[in-house]
Amino acid sequence: MNIIQTKTENLFPFHIQLFGWVCLFIGLVAIVYQPWLALISLLLGVLIVTGRRAVEFDSSRHLFREFNSFLFIKSGKWKAFEVVEKIYINASRMSQEVYTKVTTTSTFKSIEYTAYLKFSDERKIYLLSSKNKESLKEELVPLAEYFGLEITDNTIWNRRNL
Repeated sequence: MNIIQTKTENLFPFHIQLFGWVCLFIGLVAIVYQPWLALISLLLGVLIVTGRRAVEFDSSRHLFREFNSFLFIKSGKWKAFEVVEKIYINASRMSQEVYTKVTTTSTFKSIEYTAYLKFSDERKIYLLSSKNKESLKEELVPLAEYFGLEITDNTIWNRRNL
């Protein structure tokens, strides 16, 4: 079996991950005093902290699956594909508003690079994203070599429109 997996990403955003770590800490502290609270807190924390998403490919059987994993147990259905046509990167403008005071907001703008894989039947799947294009390309190299493809960078012409 010749299987490759994309780098896993956290299923939950940073602030939820932080909450998961707090739950783990509370569970460890409370284990002596409140075993039921500790059990619930530890279980919630472990589920949040181990929540991941990724995609894996089996080229020998022409199958792929997008999966989520909790407690390192993967859940996702295998789907068939014929040919992987290309791996490409797009850029998109991201903005985030942060409320610093009741009446004051700050807006932070950035560019996020997102990688997709396109099959010959026109299906596209999301692979990874990053704010650093070069690190994203490095993470995609093993997958590109696995399928014998080059990574198409759509951000060069797209950057003018951002």
